[in-house]
Amino acid sequence: MTRILCVWFPLWSITRRRRDAEVPAAGPLATVRSVRGRPVLGALSSEAEAAGLRPDMALDHALAVLPGLLAVEDDPAADLAGLNTLVAWARRYTHRAVADTTHGPVEGLLLDITACAAAFGGEAALLADLSAHLATFGLPARMAIAGTSGAAWALSRSTEDSTILPPGGEARALANLPTDLLRLPEPLTAALNRLCLRRIGALARIPQAELAARFGTLPGERLAQALGSEAEPITWPHAPAPWQVRAALCRPPAPARQTRPDAERTPVWFVPAVISAAEHAMRSS
Repeated sequence: MTRILCVWFPLWSITRRRRDAEVPAAGPLATVRSVRGRPVLGALSSEAEAAGLRPDMALDHALAVLPGLLAVEDDPAADLAGLNTLVAWARRYTHRAVADTTHGPVEGLLLDITACAAAFGGEAALLADLSAHLATFGLPARMAIAGTSGAAWALSRSTEDSTILPPGGEARALANLPTDLLRLPEPLTAALNRLCLRRIGALARIPQAELAARFGTLPGERLAQALGSEAEPITWPHAPAPWQVRAALCRPPAPARQTRPDAERTPVWFVPAVISAAEHAMRSS
């Protein structure tokens, strides 16, 4: 039974820059990207959104609305590098942790916590521990656990509260969510909306052959992946090599009947070696 944890940082591009002291800690801020040669807004700080700015707004229009806006160039590579640093830290929970690059801006993590939650006292306890650490780091996040990455991705973006979906509950939980949470391209979502297919449940009731004939195979694939009827390929990192301690004996050990009682105690070299390895593991996590 697969269990996937999705962590979404809604303002990752903004938060990363402020944490790295690249920009002021407060004030209206937006990233800018080029669309057909025209600069438009990307990620927005809460102050910029409160002033009425929206993603994809033309930069000149945004500056007319909010002259005090600080606009910085979009830097997806730096955003991904920052997430990869978090990925390395998140492997304290599971070695199967990656930056979420499945759809749109890179601003989240995917963790395969199958059979891992018991070590933290259950999924709710693991989620609480992760949430507490991220709050300490100053990283606002929304999280969801589900049986598929598609369902966890959609649920993390549908509510501000952390969600733990029971196994097998994907179809019911996703039925009333909008189709844009299926990680489809925007033109495809707009085409579905024009036909009143605005909810995932409505899309699921369309025969797959008819859906593919009109919109191609992607909507059916994303729907099947989210519901768990089709596997979604995710490239997880390899498991770390287990550490071990070895010692070379100067001569073969004596038979058991010739071994002195005090020789059965733990060798003095072994304890410092284990402590050193444990300290290294704690520093890595």
